[in-house]
Amino acid sequence: MCRHTRRGRRETEAWAGKGTIQRMEPKPVDECRDLLDALSASGFPMQTAVAAAIRSLGLYEVQEEIAWRDPDGADKFLDMVAVGGGVRVLIECKKTLQDKFIFLLPETGEPRQRQPTLRGVYLYQIPDSTLRAAVAWGRISTLPTSFDSMYCVTKTSSPNRLLETNAQALVRATEAYALDRCKGFRPQAHEAKSIPCIPVLITNAPLFVARYRPDAVSLDSGIYQARSEHLSAESAIRFTKQFTTSLDIETRERTVLIAHTSAIAELFRCLGSAGVVDNQRPRFIFSGV
Repeated sequence: MCRHTRRGRRETEAWAGKGTIQRMEPKPVDECRDLLDALSASGFPMQTAVAAAIRSLGLYEVQEEIAWRDPDGADKFLDMVAVGGGVRVLIECKKTLQDKFIFLLPETGEPRQRQPTLRGVYLYQIPDSTLRAAVAWGRISTLPTSFDSMYCVTKTSSPNRLLETNAQALVRATEAYALDRCKGFRPQAHEAKSIPCIPVLITNAPLFVARYRPDAVSLDSGIYQARSEHLSAESAIRFTKQFTTSLDIETRERTVLIAHTSAIAELFRCLGSAGVVDNQRPRFIFSGV
């Protein structure tokens, strides 16, 4: 082989090497400890596990990392949206190692019962000649039934950790999603004309309800002498209160479903058949063209 041929081959091999990603040898575990700790602390792996669990039911198309814009102008991301035939489930995942959520159920008369409805927004096709799409507010019926509370006490190591903060952002994201998807909402004749948009916060934190009578709370000290028999563990809770979203104050009451990870299969099978309780006139948040 001539000298020029050998040199040409060496140059070709050198250039080929420049375009190849070199394989890195694995480092000892001790040298990767900071990376492993970062992965263990992250909530993203749990998010991917929740998405996989919902997909495995075969009832939803699961879309992840959905962008939305807060009314204050900040760009944010929703963990995922589970798109079913007649429902949109807006999902945030919250991983925790220490938190526990206790929902208060003060009883002044008859014992509180589990509820089959929630309050929220839905996509709606106005039944007139224009067939305009709208975002409306109203009651939505869905199983499983659960207790409904407006108060949550969080047992946590962080004094600033409030469930309301996460729920508020999820409610805003739900409305932003509905307003955006409303523009393209054109159901066919055989499709539902009302599509509930249900916010769900999924967490691995244990959930409890505390059922008590308000007269058990001292007005002098403000202390509630809680007893263990007041508490019961739950897999899902309806969390309903007023959140600042739309300008119309009548539409501020929203329900966020708080669900433990163990309830994913049952909850999402039930949500697939959620429907709008249409025995009242819709209250419009937005009406498109």
